[in-house]
Amino acid sequence: MEKSTDQLTVLPIKGNLIKFAIIFAIFFCFYMIMGTMLMDSGVYSNSEIYYGAKAKLLINGPEPKINNYDFTDPPIQMLLYTLFQWNFQVASSLIGAFFNSFLLLFVLTNFKSKLIKIAFSITILTMPSFLFNSLEVAPYMLFLFFYCLGFYFLLEFSARSRVFYLFVFGLIYGILFLIRFEILWTSIYIYIMFYFIYRRKKKFLYYSTAALFPMFFLFLCWLFVYWIFRGNPLNFINHVFISHLTKGSKIFLDDLLSSIIRASIYIIFYILILFKIGKFRFFFISPAFLVFISPFFMSLLLNLFGMETNSVSYTIIYLINFIILLPYIGYLLNTEKRKLFIITLVVLVYVFDVFMLYNFGNREEKHFLGALNNKKYHYAVVEYREVAKYMNKYDSLLIDTDKSFRIVFFSERTDNVISDKNPEYYTYIVTPDEFVDAVIINKTGDSITKYFPFAVEAGITGFYTVFETEEYLVLENKKTGL
Repeated sequence: MEKSTDQLTVLPIKGNLIKFAIIFAIFFCFYMIMGTMLMDSGVYSNSEIYYGAKAKLLINGPEPKINNYDFTDPPIQMLLYTLFQWNFQVASSLIGAFFNSFLLLFVLTNFKSKLIKIAFSITILTMPSFLFNSLEVAPYMLFLFFYCLGFYFLLEFSARSRVFYLFVFGLIYGILFLIRFEILWTSIYIYIMFYFIYRRKKKFLYYSTAALFPMFFLFLCWLFVYWIFRGNPLNFINHVFISHLTKGSKIFLDDLLSSIIRASIYIIFYILILFKIGKFRFFFISPAFLVFISPFFMSLLLNLFGMETNSVSYTIIYLINFIILLPYIGYLLNTEKRKLFIITLVVLVYVFDVFMLYNFGNREEKHFLGALNNKKYHYAVVEYREVAKYMNKYDSLLIDTDKSFRIVFFSERTDNVISDKNPEYYTYIVTPDEFVDAVIINKTGDSITKYFPFAVEAGITGFYTVFETEEYLVLENKKTGL
């Protein structure tokens, strides 16, 4: 899919550092103010709470601290939240500001039509799903940034046929694995697409190796690291790639149907675009077509692994993918003549996004919209704060930090935690009354209730109940409790 060099795009930061810095500073200040307002309304990011709790354990947890990390959480997110453990909102705001500055400048730099520039700029600045993900789902925005950057270089390779761009794509795609492990599955469809595109040119093996080797190399490196610190690397493969596939075909199909409904406007969007450019057969045997269909495979992965299946806002990947792709297929679409067609589609997507969030958004999305209308949701975190107060009292306690990460996030102490990541955990859990001052149980089920299946109803021998909520149970040791 070759075209003249005057049609090629440029990275928005190139030659625009001052402009980028100004836009970034404005975005960052705005997100910090908005994030503070949301927390004042009782709205907390689930992603921020999860990775924040993990970061607190890694920095302030019991020795040896490396045992507080189980190596099944992507390392780049962990690194980011660990560096900003003093203020997790800063980490979220940095990611959101950086990505949206990049995307906005990409539009302003590479789109020719002023009307299209205005339409996409307003969408990036004000569309509820963009705001929600920027403020509440920073790991997803980090993923989208590297996703866009990677496919930008793949499109440059498609346009210029220079292997350097394919190699850079491979490096960035490898980094994506360290952001979301499940991205490894996409190597299958990339491999297949490269086979159909390049098998006749006898460059399939050469190109597919350049594109996929970095990801597989990092995958093997991470397996090696897991083996050193956690033992059998097959446990990592089972936890990250296999266990999610056992949720059952009915649940998967229900989740997939729900995902299709939430993304229905984008599916129509892409079908209409494909209808306009379908007469150019070379498009279907170019890397640009691989980029065109990639959001659908990403959505399938999210459903398979039970990630954002109940979220409306994750569907912005379709719109962002189209923004990156448009400069490369614009001459096929003849955007100058069809600018009103594209703008109409963008407006419809915006309206559909607002409608879906208000009517079909999950709890976190609806609380976000409510907070923008000055509603308060402090009751949503009261339970966690109350249980966390008890966690602060004891010198040693058993708690499943995966199931009860919200308690860990709101606690002031984490040096007293004995979790299932501790190599001596199973010694403690056999006779907890001999070793720990308290036990905090997640009543919906955790690693503790696996050993004490009747703990919620009958308690644990040697302990008595000191506090109970709808979701949590706090048991205190009769001998050493305070």
